[in-house]
This record gives sequence, structure tokens and C-alpha cells, in this order.
Amino acid sequence: MSQSANWFCVLLTLPILMLGCSSNSMLTVHSEPEGAKLSAAGSGVSLGRAPAVLVFASDDLENARQANGCYLVRGIEATWPSGAALATETIELCGGGDHRNFEVVLQRPTGAPYLEKDVDYARAIREIGRAHV
Repeated sequence: MSQSANWFCVLLTLPILMLGCSSNSMLTVHSEPEGAKLSAAGSGVSLGRAPAVLVFASDDLENARQANGCYLVRGIEATWPSGAALATETIELCGGGDHRNFEVVLQRPTGAPYLEKDVDYARAIREIGRAHV
């Protein structure tokens, strides 16, 4: 199995295992507007739609610690329904209170066309979510 496939399997199983483990850290990835498709930079491995929670084993995260105390992790590619796209090579995680929970917001490029399509999609996601509560 390729390294990308292994990483993808870990992302799928760790949220379940995390319930019993206290040695993991979480990164919640939001998009603005909500609902961008997320994938791991460089590999294209799907991470789902924003908001999405990525789980890192604390040992792996510790290996990514920089001199300033922040962590440098693999970037994320976000694609909105309109086709607007954003890619980050890496993401720097700083703070996070207990250094276990981090959040990042990926902003849709301002000059990209068809903003209304992405806003409508985000609105539809929120309405579906409210209907299931």
C-alpha cells in the first residue's frame, strides 16, 4: 500500500480510536465559504468537505515541532463547487491552548469567479444540517 493510502486509512480510523486515546491532536479545517472539498497537498488524498477534523498522533506532531514551538504539517488543497481553488504547501499550527486542538480557516480566493455558487452551496449545507437536528 502506498504512503498516501496509509495516511488516508489513518485519517479514517483515528477519529474512532481517538475516543479512547489521549495522545492525539486534532486540526479542524474550515473553509470560507463552508463546503470546500479538501485533499492532502501533493498526494490528492481526499480529506472530505470542510469543516473536517484531521487527527495527528502526538508523537508525529512532536516530530514536526519548529524552533518557535509551532508545528509544521502537510498542506491542504481546497476546491469549492465553483471551481475556485486554494493550495497551501504547509500549515503552521501554533497555540491551540492545550496543544491538542487546532483550527485553520481556508479562505476562498477573492478574485475567483462564481462566488454566489459557493455561497449557495454553503447555505444548502447549513439548511441540511438544521433539518437533521
